[in-house]
Amino acid sequence: MTTDVTLRPRRADRAAVDAARRRAAAPPRQVVLDGADDELAALGVPETVVRDRCAAGATVLTTVPLAASGTGGTGGAGGAGGAGGAGGAGGIVGVLTVVGPAAEPPDLAEVAALAARGGVAVAGALVYEERSALAERLRSSLLPAPLPTVAGVQLGASYRPAQDAMQIGGDFYDVVPVGDGSWAISIGDVCGKGVDAAVLTGQVRQSLRTATRVTTDPVAVLRLVNDTLLTGDADTFVTVLHGVMHPGPDGVRLRIAAGGHPPPLLLRDGRVEPLAAHGTIVGMLDEVAFVAADVDLRPGDTVLMYTDGADEARGPTGLLGTEPIAELLADCGGLTAQAVTERILQLVLEHLDGRDHDDIALLAVRADPEVRS
Repeated sequence: MTTDVTLRPRRADRAAVDAARRRAAAPPRQVVLDGADDELAALGVPETVVRDRCAAGATVLTTVPLAASGTGGTGGAGGAGGAGGAGGAGGIVGVLTVVGPAAEPPDLAEVAALAARGGVAVAGALVYEERSALAERLRSSLLPAPLPTVAGVQLGASYRPAQDAMQIGGDFYDVVPVGDGSWAISIGDVCGKGVDAAVLTGQVRQSLRTATRVTTDPVAVLRLVNDTLLTGDADTFVTVLHGVMHPGPDGVRLRIAAGGHPPPLLLRDGRVEPLAAHGTIVGMLDEVAFVAADVDLRPGDTVLMYTDGADEARGPTGLLGTEPIAELLADCGGLTAQAVTERILQLVLEHLDGRDHDDIALLAVRADPEVRS
């Protein structure tokens, strides 16, 4: 016996699914396709299906609701009843349609068994689709916001989450206005990876923004965030650079403090040196100390900030380290801030040589850049 089995979503077949949901736990049904049976309309069978199947010589239509529970619309325990399951009302996620010649109609038991397996498969696919959509919304809300346009300053950033982190992770960067033409800048690394770290990252980023409304002094901001993390429910800590920049006609005044984070690198006249910002990890200890560095960026000067996913990237030859980053940065004079971060990220990825890695974030600030291509 040759049986034509259809198990695929089609816009025209949604009426059949709706009809199956209304019938809830009804058993499988077989209907002769004569094109005039009112029962076909009750089943939600599209007229085009009836016409095409009859033209092909198929005269018996067997329909079985696909139940999320896998009962195949047989009315068994936990079958098509119970709202709230995958697929909405009645737990029906689709309809299995089997068409065959009247002389050899499909075996109802076989069709029901196939529908049971199909219902579970379709329900699983729907759950996966819903979770993927939720993860995408979460990912979008937790990714760093696009960098703003700041007069007299060029900003650049590159971000690469850990390979197993669903494109979200615990590293972040942020640039927000704080009034009087000044801007707060942050880059940090929350302990952990993946969704949990990303959620905490959002909280830390918001804590930094809230603290800048109280004070613009970077050291005071880090102290406030430290207190917030210690008194919160989340058991986490973060390494972070936080600063405030004041663009002016002659360059950019930058004051930046560090909490357990790699120091920023200053590129000036082809030479690279770290800024003297250092301090305690944020959110771990009651007693903390943060030291800020002050620098006046002249036109063409660039400050590069990065998370430890860059300098601690482990490749075939071991850790990358700060020296290769500084050497490449020294060769980036005249490049845009964005080009600088992209070059450094490429260096890190080449060193990793395809190996798993931690989250990587890079943020560059360039004063009044005169860009070369």
